[in-house]
Parts: sequence; structure tokens; C-alpha cells
Amino acid sequence: MQYDLRDTLGKLGHLEMMGAINARIMKYYDDHPPEAGDVNALRERAVEFIQQGDILSARGDHPGALKSYRHSLAIMDKLTKQDPSNADWQRVLSISYERIGNVLSAQGDQAGALKSYRDELAIFEKLTKQDPSNADWQYGLNVSYEKVGDVLRTQGDQAGALKSYRDKLAILEKLTKQDPSNANWQYGLSVGYEKVGDVLSAQDDQASALKNYRDDLAIREKLAKQDPTNAEWQADLAFSYWRTGSTLARSDPHSKKEGQSKIEKGRDILRQLKERAGLGTQQQGWLDSIEADLQKMQEQK
Repeated sequence: MQYDLRDTLGKLGHLEMMGAINARIMKYYDDHPPEAGDVNALRERAVEFIQQGDILSARGDHPGALKSYRHSLAIMDKLTKQDPSNADWQRVLSISYERIGNVLSAQGDQAGALKSYRDELAIFEKLTKQDPSNADWQYGLNVSYEKVGDVLRTQGDQAGALKSYRDKLAILEKLTKQDPSNANWQYGLSVGYEKVGDVLSAQDDQASALKNYRDDLAIREKLAKQDPTNAEWQADLAFSYWRTGSTLARSDPHSKKEGQSKIEKGRDILRQLKERAGLGTQQQGWLDSIEADLQKMQEQK
């Protein structure tokens, strides 16, 4: 009951109540520590450390979160060495690595984050080889490739980032062919196209970048049409219009009019969202940049 209640509160954003429930569970484990042979209790203890880390991370306590995640990692590392064939334990171990990587990245330790993400990646590579038909393992592998790519890109390794993003893209292309109705996979595929496009653009291959941006845009147009009430999808569509239109106008002088039209579509979507429910800081930044770009295009006519 405590686990169910905590998960419900987490979805509602009640950190204080979540923390109180987590503290009770942690106290229980302190008072009744799992025996060395009680692998189920040890696994639950590791999961609870992850939950504690998530709460601390949400509060901004990165050192505390990192400590909790490392406690989880230590437990799961021992368990998986005892039974490397236990896929569930491997999955929990991968979560520990991922969370540690996220905290280290937020702290600016990109080298440490990269190591954690690569350790996570190695787990999913092993799991997908054991069971290639398992879509959950495939999706986890795609996320790992993306995280590795993000760090490599931050470090300036554009070639390494591009390879990781393309590995991600290959997985999502395969998954979406298996189930085109899965919106989560479709969204992940659009992100893959966007990230590949960003690296190609940075490498000044604007034609290839534009192709990826168009593929991204096509997916986001479809998703936004499926659910016009989804403000996040609408905002992402606006961003894709902006990115595609800007690249189009920059790469082909004869396509400036088409590019400007797409940028205007993005602007109009964000303006409507702003009137309806307001914009977040990032989305307002997009709108400001779009309007500045359109102003420059008008001045250059």
C-alpha cells in the first residue's frame, strides 16, 4: 500500500508526502535489515534507495541523491554477480547506473556520466542479445544510446555522438515498424531524427540535416493531429517547424519563402498555446527566438 500511495503521490508532484512515506520504508529497512541470503528483500531495498534518490534529486540535493543511487548500485552489483541471468536484477542495475549518470551530468562531471551511461548501455546490449524480441530491452537500449550521444556531443565528439544517435534511430525505426500505433516510440523516433539533424547541421551538412528535420517534422505533425489537446506535442511541433524552416531558408536561397512559412507556423502554434495556458520558460524562449528570426527575415527583404 505504501508503494502504491507513494507512486500516486509522485505523479501528482507531492514531494513532501512522498518523502515522508519513503522515510517510513527506509526506517523499516534500518530496523529490519535484509539478511544476506534474502535476495528479494535486498532487491526491494535497492529499489527503495532509487526512490529515495529520486526524491532527493527533485529537491535539488544532488550529493544526497548520488549517495542513495550508489547504495542501490552496490546492492544490485552484488546480486547480478550472483545470478547474471536474472533480467529483472539487470534492469534495476541499469536504472542505478542511469540515475548516477544523470546526477553526475547535472554536476558537470561529463566523464563520470559517460562511464555510467556506457555501463548501462552494456547491460541493455547484453539483454537484447539474450532476447532480441523483447521490445522493452530494445527501447532501453535506444535511451542509453541517446544519453551516451548527448554526453559525447557536449564533449565535442560530434562523430561519436552521431554514431550513438544513429544507433538509437535504427532501434526506433525497427520498433515503430513493428507497432506504428505506439505514440511513445513514434515520439522517440522523432527525437532521434532531430538529434541526428542537429549534429549534421553542426558539421555543416545542411542538406542531410534538413532531411532528418523533415522526417522529425512529419512525425510530430502526425502526433499533434492525433491529440490536439497535448500541449507538449504542440510545442514540440512548433519547435520542429522553426528548426526545419530555418534550415531550409539557410540552405537554399530559393526556399526562403517556404522556410519563412514554416517558421510562422511554429510562431502561431506557440502564440496560441500562450493564450490558452501560458508557456514555460523554454517555450517562451523558443517564441522569442522565432519572432527575432522572422524580424530579421523581414529586414533582409
